[in-house]
Amino acid sequence: MRYNEDEHRCIKCSTLMLGYGPKKIHCSACDDRFRRMRWKAQRAVRLAIKAGLLPKQSTLKCRDCGAQASCYEHRDYEKPLEVVPVCQSCNIVRGPAINAFETCDHKEIADFSTKWPGRKAI
Repeated sequence: MRYNEDEHRCIKCSTLMLGYGPKKIHCSACDDRFRRMRWKAQRAVRLAIKAGLLPKQSTLKCRDCGAQASCYEHRDYEKPLEVVPVCQSCNIVRGPAINAFETCDHKEIADFSTKWPGRKAI
């Protein structure tokens, strides 16, 4: 299958993505929104651990395999303190949060070449 730039759209909001290349699957607006949500959720967990509301993940066992947990895993970034202690390998197997790209409130053409006029489209 050949890459067609005219049909390359964000998988979440269907925004036409010009100049992003075939490997990019989300427009920059969806990407930015996801990163902000993830950062806020991770920060809330760090603060909860520091305040004593959550135990350190290293003192817990992985919910899936029973090994020592290395991180807290979010299934929903909009509920930042609903977390499950998991080991690194189980966290990877679980994949991204369920609602990572659930809502996106923009519908526009994401044109890479207008952000960086000197760069050519990939």
